[in-house]
Amino acid sequence: MIKILTGLLPSAVLPRNDKGVSEQNVTGTCRSDGAVSAIIRDGNGKVVLQLPNCGLASHGKFTASLNGIPCGGPYSVDLSIGSEEVTVCDVLVGEVWILAGQSNMQGSGFITGKRLNTEPSVRAYYMDDKWAMAQEPIGRVELSRHAAHLCLLNPPVTSHARRNPDGTGAEPGLPFALERWHRTGVPQGLIACAHGGTSIAMWNPATKGEGYGSLYGAMISRVIRNGGRVTGMLWYQGCSDATPERMGAFEKATLDFFRAVRRDLKAPRMPIVQAQIARQISSAEAGEQAWTAIRDAQRLMPRHLRGVLTVPTIDLVLDDTIHLDEESQFILGHRMAEAMSTLLHEPNSLPQPIELGHAVLRYDRAHGLHELHIHYKNVVGSLRSAGRPNGFVIGEEARQLAYRVILDGNRVILKCAQNIPSFAYGYGQNPYCNITDEAGRSLPACAMQPVAYPFTRGDYARHAQLSEPIYECKLAEITAAQVRGLSFAPAKNNPPFSIFPDRLEHLTVDGVRFFKTRYFAEDELDLSLALGYDGNVKVFVDGHPVYLDEQARNPIIPASHLVPLHWKRGEHEVLIAQAMNHGCTWGISLALEKPTAANVRLPQEKP
Repeated sequence: MIKILTGLLPSAVLPRNDKGVSEQNVTGTCRSDGAVSAIIRDGNGKVVLQLPNCGLASHGKFTASLNGIPCGGPYSVDLSIGSEEVTVCDVLVGEVWILAGQSNMQGSGFITGKRLNTEPSVRAYYMDDKWAMAQEPIGRVELSRHAAHLCLLNPPVTSHARRNPDGTGAEPGLPFALERWHRTGVPQGLIACAHGGTSIAMWNPATKGEGYGSLYGAMISRVIRNGGRVTGMLWYQGCSDATPERMGAFEKATLDFFRAVRRDLKAPRMPIVQAQIARQISSAEAGEQAWTAIRDAQRLMPRHLRGVLTVPTIDLVLDDTIHLDEESQFILGHRMAEAMSTLLHEPNSLPQPIELGHAVLRYDRAHGLHELHIHYKNVVGSLRSAGRPNGFVIGEEARQLAYRVILDGNRVILKCAQNIPSFAYGYGQNPYCNITDEAGRSLPACAMQPVAYPFTRGDYARHAQLSEPIYECKLAEITAAQVRGLSFAPAKNNPPFSIFPDRLEHLTVDGVRFFKTRYFAEDELDLSLALGYDGNVKVFVDGHPVYLDEQARNPIIPASHLVPLHWKRGEHEVLIAQAMNHGCTWGISLALEKPTAANVRLPQEKP
């Protein structure tokens, strides 16, 4: 008797390949040896495809390849090996997606009944390991038969539980699949794998060998049971890592997780769309920085790994202290579908989610006021808001100091009576944000961003930021990449100097600190960095080393060293590594000058 183990389950959705047909591996047990044959019929019993030698059976096991079944269905599949036969009914061919992460992907918003699925071609592989028409709640972890999920339930319940007493289950997977169905007309399948409250460490790829005993192993095993291939993945996770203890390891662990999923599913270009975590209502002050750090890490991940996009949620509505409501999950599902369409390079897809571009401070000397012009990329139409635009804070204290916020095309203008050293959007656990583009896509939440200043001849760097020390390192070997992970604070400034405010605290050890600031060149131009310093320095511009001096002397003489540069129009970062010299170094002086043949002095040594 033929028994199918993986790849062909009743009511399943098989993933299509790039040519729009199935490419599905099937395994199982049997009594006969020899060739495996398959006949695929449509809903009327008409033969659609015959595969007379699609596999081989030997020693009680068989493997087969169901290649070439057209996108659509439903189909019935007759498998035969000698005199043994089995029929699997109601099979579709389309797109299959992993739903993974924690509670907002599992489904924790209250179900109102307004978003019911009436399309039988949109299906889910539920936690009880059975395929059926997709209907919320999809991520019912209490229905799982596997230890990875059952051991995390609190209180524990038996795997045969069927109730949903709190009426929750709204998540972004179903609206995502419905949007994909409307866009493509292709059947959709969702493989539910998420579990609420889980940290990124609990999805460690190193636990793959535990199979159904670990979250990662269970996810991979559930995909393998369905043939081992998927179209892509939706991921919503990070809330459990928004703590001071965990936030530092989050970005690397998440990127490693994405790479591992692709590797273990043998899909190096598998598209992944993740949600930037939304809001939380909490009185814990420590969470303000942590929630901001997690969102910012998620915002930047697409820069580090191709085929990954992050969708903002910071403007959406909650159903309780942490979970998005049903309507917001519907919006998120649509945003994720738009991002996935972009990743798949489909016709009429939108640009990638909105990205932060550059920010330039302008000063109105006539009125003594400041304007911060923040430019965004990938904006559809113009930025807009329902009511007064909101969500920006200024400076390290994260205060709402802008007295007016103007939306102008793809830029936001903050008007402020005070200087604007840095800004953030969607800062903290529970910000109010309401700015979107004309496609209804939110600005991304971001951590504090340093402000660039227009080039002005002789204008000393008044707004430099200073890093914490790096100890026991050689200045010549320092790289710009070493600033990643360091914390920065405004340097103590008394123009023309930026100095170490705590230099006497480091008399017993030696180290290096970084100064950084940003400028915006409105036109392409030649210029010079006008430097002064009393401790050895290495200078980077836009991440590239441009100057090294290991023979520095007291005192600091402003503009005593000139470094010629050529800047294109746009934002530029100046980063200066300076040796602390056992607490004897005071700091730096930095200005910009337009060079002439008479005043250009070459650096003593170029790295």
